[in-house]
Amino acid sequence: FGPFIIQGSLTVLFGHAKIGKSIIMLQIALSIARGKGHGMPCNVDKAKVIYIDLENKDRTQAKRTEGYDWPNDNVIRCQVSKDYEGSMRSELASAIEQLMNKYGTTYVILDNLSWFDSEIKKDMHAETQELMKRLDLICQERQATMILGAHRPKSNKGPLGLESLAG
Repeated sequence: FGPFIIQGSLTVLFGHAKIGKSIIMLQIALSIARGKGHGMPCNVDKAKVIYIDLENKDRTQAKRTEGYDWPNDNVIRCQVSKDYEGSMRSELASAIEQLMNKYGTTYVILDNLSWFDSEIKKDMHAETQELMKRLDLICQERQATMILGAHRPKSNKGPLGLESLAG
């Protein structure tokens, strides 16, 4: 996608909440799934994409994708079970690798990294940093392309500071 997202790298789309990051990530997923850009150039062959949706419910996603080729067999939409009780932050990288192996793909979109840091706690920053390192390593080792969405915590008002960049 031009100079914005480089194949084989980890990219974070960061911005204020509710400005369209999820829509862009969904358009990118559908473009990769078709091998054809939707509103922007797409220079990859048709491929499967793992789309991990941590924020939106099925109904919200259905509204957002009205008029699109969705669901698309090449977009594997995953959500965390409401009954999940593990440590997502420590288990996510391994789960992503398992999904990549299962579906034979190197494309992953994670919407939204800020889901982890809805409450600002200093001990969470180190865990999130470790997760980011593991995801970057997966990209390097597998030539995987990962796109992560992130926004400043909604409760964090005022100028951007280190707490705003919790992810």
